[in-house]
Amino acid sequence: MSVNTQNIWMSLRQRVLNDSRYEQLAPWMDRLRIHPLSESRLDVILDHESMLPLFTKSHISLLQGIASEELGCKAELSVQASSSCLLPEIRLNSGLTFQTLVSGPSNRLVCAASRAVCSSPGSMYNPLFIHSSLGMGKTHVLQAICHETISSSGKSRILYASSKDFINSVSTASRQGKMEDLRQAYKNLDSLALDDIHLLAGHEEAQEEFLSIFT
Repeated sequence: MSVNTQNIWMSLRQRVLNDSRYEQLAPWMDRLRIHPLSESRLDVILDHESMLPLFTKSHISLLQGIASEELGCKAELSVQASSSCLLPEIRLNSGLTFQTLVSGPSNRLVCAASRAVCSSPGSMYNPLFIHSSLGMGKTHVLQAICHETISSSGKSRILYASSKDFINSVSTASRQGKMEDLRQAYKNLDSLALDDIHLLAGHEEAQEEFLSIFT
C-alpha cells in the first residue's frame, strides 16, 4: 500500500479550483497541505491556527467528500494548524518499494536492517545511516522504508526529504525567526528519512539543526 501525496493533492486541488460548485473552498487551497497517514487517512495542515475553527466548521465536510471521491474510499481527515507547515512537502515515488527492490549480496544487509527499522521504528538502528557508491539504490531503500512504515502504521508521522529540502527549510525558518517552531516540527515526527546526507557538508547551521533533532 502506498500513498502518492503529490498526485492526490494536485488532483484534489485542481478539482476544487476548476469547479464552480466549490468556489467557497477554493480560496483555502493555498493555505492547505496534506500528509498521508494511510491510504484513507490524510493529515490536513492549515497555515494559521486562528483560521482553524472557521475552516473546520465551514469546509471540512466538503473537503472530506472530495477527498473520498479522489481516493476511491471514505477519507478520514485529521485537521490541524501547526509549525509542521515549515517542513518540506513529502514526495514519495509509488514505485520505490521493497516489492520492487532487487536484493542481492551487495545490499542484503541494508535490506534486512531497513525492514527491521520498519517493524520497530525508533528502536532498531536509530539512526540508520546508509552509505554506498552513486547509483546503488539508496534513494530506493529510503523511500521503501517510508512506504512500509506508512502501510504498517497508519498513524505514523513520517517525512522523506532531500538534504537540500532540509537546508532550505532551516534557511527559511531562520529568516522568518521561526527556528524553534521548525525544531519542534521535526521532533514531532515519528520518522525522518533524509536523502543525500552528504549535501549538508559546508552548511553549518543546517548541520547543527540536524544534530539537535536527535538530542
